[in-house]
Amino acid sequence: MKKIVFLLLLLIIFTGCEANYNLTIEDDRIIESSDFILEKSDENERQLNDFYKTKYLAHFDMDKLKDYDYKKKLIDDDKHIGMNLSYIYTGTSYQNSSMLNRCFYKKSLIKTDDNIILYTEGGASCFYKDESKLLDSLNVNIKTDFDVLENNADTVKDNVYTWKFTEDNFSTKDVFIKIKKSNKFNFIPLIFMLILIIILIIVFVIIKRKNTRINKL
Repeated sequence: MKKIVFLLLLLIIFTGCEANYNLTIEDDRIIESSDFILEKSDENERQLNDFYKTKYLAHFDMDKLKDYDYKKKLIDDDKHIGMNLSYIYTGTSYQNSSMLNRCFYKKSLIKTDDNIILYTEGGASCFYKDESKLLDSLNVNIKTDFDVLENNADTVKDNVYTWKFTEDNFSTKDVFIKIKKSNKFNFIPLIFMLILIIILIIVFVIIKRKNTRINKL
C-alpha cells in the first residue's frame, strides 16, 4: 500500500501540474515510461531523494503472487531534477499496470493474431483524489512502428499518437487505438539480397570472360 500511495504522489508533475504518460507498443511487449520533474532547489532535492529510496509497484502477478517494481532513473539538467519510472510488460500483463489502473478505471488491452487494441472508457480518474485536484493536464503518448488502423488521438506526429486530457474533458475523454500486428515493409533484407545477386552476376561474368580468354589461347 505504501508503494501505491507514493506512486499517487508522483503522478503530479510539479512544474505546472502536467503529467506525461508514455507507451511504446511493440509486437509482444509494451514499454511504459513516465518522467516526474521538479524545479531545482534544495528542498525538492531532499524530496526527490526520499522518493528515490522508495520502491514503486509496476504490477502484481496473481499467478506467482509476486510484486514487480518500476525501474528508476534520476533526471538532472540545468534547471530541473526528477525521476523516470519505466517497466516492460509482456503478453497482456500491461492491464495490471499500477499507473494505468490509477488513471483509468475502465480499460482493456485486446491482442489477437492480427491486431492490438487498447482503449479506455469513462475519462481519466487521476485528475482528482478525495475531491483534491492533482493535475491540470495529462498527455497520453503512444508510440508504435506498426500500422495504426483506427484511433481517436488529438494529434499524430512521427508515429506518436497523443491524447490531451484537460480540466474540461478529463471525465469524458477516452483513448482508442487499433494497431495491425505487422511491421511496415522492411527493405533492408531486399537490399541485401539484390546486392548479393549483383555480386554473383559480376563474379559469373568475370569467370566467363576469363574462361573465354583461356579458350582463345
